[in-house]
Amino acid sequence: MNPGPLPYQGREEGAERRKISLVANLRQYATDGNLNAFRDYLLNEKKLDPTTVQTRLLYLLPGKKITFNNQSVKTYRSFAKFLALREIISEDFADEILKEIKTPKSKPDLRVPTVEEVKHTLQLANEYSENVYTVYRLALESGARLSEILRVLREPERDVCDGPICYYPLSWSRGYKGVFYVFHITSLKKIDITRWGIAGFERRHKDAIPIKYFRKFVASKMAELGIPLDVIDFIQGRKPTRVLTQHYVSLFGIAKEHYKKYAEWLRRFT
Repeated sequence: MNPGPLPYQGREEGAERRKISLVANLRQYATDGNLNAFRDYLLNEKKLDPTTVQTRLLYLLPGKKITFNNQSVKTYRSFAKFLALREIISEDFADEILKEIKTPKSKPDLRVPTVEEVKHTLQLANEYSENVYTVYRLALESGARLSEILRVLREPERDVCDGPICYYPLSWSRGYKGVFYVFHITSLKKIDITRWGIAGFERRHKDAIPIKYFRKFVASKMAELGIPLDVIDFIQGRKPTRVLTQHYVSLFGIAKEHYKKYAEWLRRFT
């Protein structure tokens, strides 16, 4: 008797079918006009060479078999971002593609911005729009991920301030990411912005530091100030990996005290 596929095989096949379905839906937007605009975007804004651009476009043609290699995945993701930025597809659809279709893992990105690069980016963001500056500023103060910052700014009234520091009780866990509090020093206010607003800023200002690097800058600066690695992990919402962190949640009080060191540096920074 054939016992059928193992459970993990069924899950893998289901995930593969879902990705294929998403790409098939995405390809419905691969009209001549959209493809020509996407070609110009890759050549003129992303500065890709013509051969690479031509290869990328082939993956969007309706008759081509849907595959998931490094080049095809980059194509699907960049096309979804391109369409969302131009409001041709919904942000929800683009987010779904970015969530389900991941770029194959490569070597870790070890870049850490300098203080001068961070200051320059904040200046550009401030000149661009108050909302973009608010997001970047909170990224510098908290070291939080963009998705977490946007969630905080949708409901800022939950924020708690205690003397020189504030902390937002987010308690949001997914996978290896688990942030309990978002620490900061500047008062929060509700703003209407999405990740695509940030992407638009980064696209227009090539000399700005992408917001993902602010998180690395914060971790590096906190370590430089002598804040223990377990406390940095707690503040930035990394799931515990060391033995000490079996008491992870109880680090809140310790984190508040250590964050004051970073808060003092922030006030000198500005």
